Amino acid sequence: MALKALIFGLDHVILKNGTLGEEINNDLVTMFEYLRSIDVTPIVLGNRNWVTIDDESEETYDIHESLRERFGDLNIYITSADGIRPKPTKDCISHVLGNEKLAHNEVIYVGNSIIDFQTAINSKILFLNAIWETQQIDYGFTIESPLELIEYVKTYGLKQHYWFFEIDRPSSFRSLSPFSTYKEEYQMYSAVARKSAKSGGAARNFFLQSLISSLYLTDY
Repeated sequence: MALKALIFGLDHVILKNGTLGEEINNDLVTMFEYLRSIDVTPIVLGNRNWVTIDDESEETYDIHESLRERFGDLNIYITSADGIRPKPTKDCISHVLGNEKLAHNEVIYVGNSIIDFQTAINSKILFLNAIWETQQIDYGFTIESPLELIEYVKTYGLKQHYWFFEIDRPSSFRSLSPFSTYKEEYQMYSAVARKSAKSGGAARNFFLQSLISSLYLTDY
């Protein structure tokens, strides 16, 4: 299955300390525009029914209105306002998936808090740890900016083929790529894979994210 939606937590992901995070707003706008351009639905899920306050007029605005005015069309779910059981229960995710007609492995959760992480785990959804405003937990693949999230989606979420080959009988087997340090066409990839397995580094993170995303998005 292909990636069809991203679910975003609110606090420290789209909101900062109760207000819209202006320093990352431009990158967030770019990110949401990109997601819509590739038909990946941006979904916002929160527990509290936030309001924003205009610094000059001191008028208050509903969070739905504020977010859509700044970021465009978003599918927004607020559990306390919508009569949904709150995060971290899996019921809130089940409600969103049912309403959006999505399977769990067509969605990735982008959050920042322990509640976000628990929500993803309880719902069996892949979790990305958005640390562009602050890092609160050590779990999940860390994403340092909205622009890095774009690259993650491009690299791991939009593959035409998630596996180089698959075997299902008599046992199940999946491979991201052939491995050979002798055949010239596979030497560079295989050498990097072998080195990263021994020494770690950024390349290991690439192979790990590629493997986990392929396993998850194909529901293997």
